[in-house]
Amino acid sequence: MKTKIFPVLCLFFVFSFCLCSLKAQEDEYQAPNYEQIKQDIAQKDGNFYYPTLVERLHQSDTTMTMEQLRALYYGTVFQSDYNPYGRCDELEKVLNLLQEGQPSKKDLKRALTSLKKLEAKYPTNLRIYFYKAIASLELYGEYSAEKAKAFNQLYMLCYAIMSTGDGSDYEKAFHIVATDQSYTLMAILGFSPTEQALHEHEGQMYDVFPLEENEAEIDELYFNVTPCIKYLDKVFSDEGIASDEPQSEVTIPLNSQFTLELVEDKKGSYKLKLIDIQRYTDTLCWDEEQKFDDLQPNIIQGYFCYADYCDKEDSDLDVVLIFKSNSATKYLQYDSALEYNRSGSFSPTSNVGAYSGTVITEMWKAKDGITAIRIGNFRE
Repeated sequence: MKTKIFPVLCLFFVFSFCLCSLKAQEDEYQAPNYEQIKQDIAQKDGNFYYPTLVERLHQSDTTMTMEQLRALYYGTVFQSDYNPYGRCDELEKVLNLLQEGQPSKKDLKRALTSLKKLEAKYPTNLRIYFYKAIASLELYGEYSAEKAKAFNQLYMLCYAIMSTGDGSDYEKAFHIVATDQSYTLMAILGFSPTEQALHEHEGQMYDVFPLEENEAEIDELYFNVTPCIKYLDKVFSDEGIASDEPQSEVTIPLNSQFTLELVEDKKGSYKLKLIDIQRYTDTLCWDEEQKFDDLQPNIIQGYFCYADYCDKEDSDLDVVLIFKSNSATKYLQYDSALEYNRSGSFSPTSNVGAYSGTVITEMWKAKDGITAIRIGNFRE
């Protein structure tokens, strides 16, 4: 994530103070009890009913207790639309608005209008409140009610996350419900990661980020991303492999074997239906010819995984998208974009198209930290 939207020094100092305060009370760090939270947020007559907590956040209700803030933030994983890897195109448009040089008042107002709508749709998305705080500060000023409300909302979510730890090791990792929020929190705190690695420790999953040199002299930060990985496990399970409705594009995590169906939308244009997706943790060998099934019409079968020259001991590992299509036409163009380090943002690739019946191969360096690919917009 780019952090040079506006000067964020004030945010850095405020949240560094918050982080130091929490460090001084590390005996109070507590991992979320998801089973208890699940029960609490379902009680309509209780103090933790989820819709009520969401409304209180929207109202910037600073009387919410830490327990209520934690129920709000970590209760996200039990909502029917929970997707820690989902893309929000509207939020990317807001970011583009804010990064266009010095945004005008008109741009700032447009950004805030969009962010208000996104709050209702994604009530615990940390990026929304980060952008809202910065835009409100720039548009309304340091002492405005609008700025105060936006900052309070951001504080409330950050306090919930930082109540779980200080990020210094596995035991005191920050617990997050969406992988891109680790980047947002680091940006708020003024840290820049140099790379990312996924670690397993005592049955929990962690993103570990070595940091660029910083005044706090912190070498790396730990984020517990177990709910996010469990979500992926569900995607790969029998109950989550298929999509009922064709979509213009689909997102495929790294280490996947997949089958897609091309569904004609209008003349010369197709949508995609995800028929099957399974984990594929082997490394494909460039030295061997890839075998694909005899495909039915308008079926695409492929892999998005690691590949290597398996007869060479020291060859560099690559990430490969390899697929074969049996489309109704001779040639289809398509678009694709890569996600790096589970950031939630996708960068377009130079892929152009595929001939029916041929094997298409695209590759990138594994060391770049690729974690998913989005493909779609198939057309003649």
